[in-house]
Amino acid sequence: MLCIASQGRETTVGDATQICFEAALLKAVREAAARGLSSAEATGMFKAAVLWIEEMEQKKREK
Repeated sequence: MLCIASQGRETTVGDATQICFEAALLKAVREAAARGLSSAEATGMFKAAVLWIEEMEQKKREK
């Protein structure tokens, strides 16, 4: 198991999830670079998207 840190807490995930996460992050950074954005800007946008997805999943679990 690997961990992804998010907002001061860690979420334990499986290898497949970690690989998908890293592949998506790499793709976002490459696409941002192609558009003239820095890797930091791309990482920030990706992180915001991940947090939004986490929030949506949490709302689904609460129902």
